[in-house]
Amino acid sequence: MTSTILPHSQTLEIGGESITVTEFSFKQLVQAGQLLAQPFSALMGAGKDIPVSTMLTVGGEGVYRVMAMAAGKPYEWTDTLRGEEGVDLLEAVLVVNQEIIKKKLLPLAARASSALAALLKPASS
Repeated sequence: MTSTILPHSQTLEIGGESITVTEFSFKQLVQAGQLLAQPFSALMGAGKDIPVSTMLTVGGEGVYRVMAMAAGKPYEWTDTLRGEEGVDLLEAVLVVNQEIIKKKLLPLAARASSALAALLKPASS
């Protein structure tokens, strides 16, 4: 059996600035889950990998907020990203946090979404 050692950080040059993306802290992981649970609940429930293109089109503001959080920048900073910079940053966030996202965040968000749907379901008469 082989194992892959994933990076715990990745540094990018964005707009002439060096941005280091590190693994999410617990608080950041919870915040990311809150931001991404609703837009991705149906996709997560299908148990399939979510392509980056889908993340950008479906995730919208939540994805941008997670990217800003990972870069240590305010949300408005994402408005200044060129296309390639945004894709590179999103890829870095996903690579650095891949294990925690796949094994913890996505399953947790899917369960939370299902539990919320069950709570909001009208009682049958």
